[in-house]
Amino acid sequence: MNCFQDSKSNSNIFWLLLAGSVLSFFSVSFYLSAIRHLNFGSSAWDLGIFSQAVWQISEGMPPVSSFLGVHILADHASFFLFLIAIPFRIWQSPITILLLQSLLISFGLIPLSLLAKRRSLSNLQIFACQAAYCLYPFILNISLFDFHPDALAMAFFLSMILAVEINNLLLYVISILIILSTKAVLSLSVLFYGLALLCSGKERAGYGLIAGFMGFFWYIFATKFVIPSFGIAEFSVQRHGGHFGELGSSPLHVIYSSIKSPQIPLRRIFSARSADFMGKIFYPVMYIFLSINKKWVFYAVACLPTFAICMLSTSGAFVSDSRQYMLPIVPFVMLAVVDFYDACNKKYSIAFRKAILFAAVMISVIYFFKFTDAFRVARDFRSVDLNRISSLRGAISRIDKGSSVITSDKISSHLASRNFISMFDAASDREIIDYDYVLIDNVDPGWKNTVEANAIMLQKLESSDSCVLISLDKFHSLYECKSQL
Repeated sequence: MNCFQDSKSNSNIFWLLLAGSVLSFFSVSFYLSAIRHLNFGSSAWDLGIFSQAVWQISEGMPPVSSFLGVHILADHASFFLFLIAIPFRIWQSPITILLLQSLLISFGLIPLSLLAKRRSLSNLQIFACQAAYCLYPFILNISLFDFHPDALAMAFFLSMILAVEINNLLLYVISILIILSTKAVLSLSVLFYGLALLCSGKERAGYGLIAGFMGFFWYIFATKFVIPSFGIAEFSVQRHGGHFGELGSSPLHVIYSSIKSPQIPLRRIFSARSADFMGKIFYPVMYIFLSINKKWVFYAVACLPTFAICMLSTSGAFVSDSRQYMLPIVPFVMLAVVDFYDACNKKYSIAFRKAILFAAVMISVIYFFKFTDAFRVARDFRSVDLNRISSLRGAISRIDKGSSVITSDKISSHLASRNFISMFDAASDREIIDYDYVLIDNVDPGWKNTVEANAIMLQKLESSDSCVLISLDKFHSLYECKSQL
């Protein structure tokens, strides 16, 4: 039987391919992220922040972040953390939420494959779609960069798209609710997806209205009620709004400033920085532009809020393919891959489709090698000083559970299962001797800290009557203090 003909008779092969792709991606993603954490490669921002919050929820305590100084819902209105706390209760470790993140990201292959099967793609073409997902650099990169609740939305964006395709209202609404519960700003992507459906024709207008209403309602509810109710009203603006420079610190202010001074957003959009950002998104799937044609309006509208946020920002993190900010674009990129193979089946001969498929997979492989963080992470494993790892783990084992700790950002995520855990900040006036334990990494001061600041802290601890040195080697210094917390 020709591999580009009726795939329905190859159902067993389809499920085998799906199971194999999910298992393969999960295994690589979880292994690399877990080993990175165990080797002190993860950080307080954001694994430490969310590990502490999920631990507090699992213990029945209010998730008030000692890193941020506010209730965790005041950050992104991430209600999905309360669901994560259920399995976390079984194994209270940052490894648990890294496992869940890798698992849910790998589950994105399920709706993607079902969508491709729905379009009557052959098993070989479905495999190519799965390869595009697994080899898309950003998808693996985000699973390696600590933990972010919005990364869990990947699979549900795809199930939302699938629900429209198969006309399943229940799946559609559930998918949207889960997306909204991961991060408040994703409500804008849901809203614009609804608008994109409305632009696509009357047959999908009902689904468009539902997504539009739910996205709009949740954005208002989360930003005007949830976030201010659980923290000071200015917190979210101060932490996230400063990324847009002179355009302002709120969506309305950014829109107003862009209209008033169009040269500012135009300068940012038409820049080498934005060109590099667009290249990282589209180079691995450049072939999709052969089939977008009449659907370009749908894709442009659906991706508009994410492109606007990323390209108008002044922060390099927003245009990085190692950060989570471009995430809402990816499900629509994968939908475009399915559309591409669907269009090929309608336009080209079997022989030409084989050649196109081979070229597309090769493009994915080439740009995976070019943009992925996986090889860098793997190289870091080989350069790890096992003596340092052993030293830091030994120091951590001497810290009492429930005690307050201040340490470096790399160590703090390993000590997040407590109410009071903070990271060193050379620019902060925080009094370090107010904590039960002070753990200094003598090799790597960490983010927001310096070697000079480490030396000053050591002098202060040595001269303090309330602190006692309980563990010391060339890798760490551990002091126990009479805490005021």
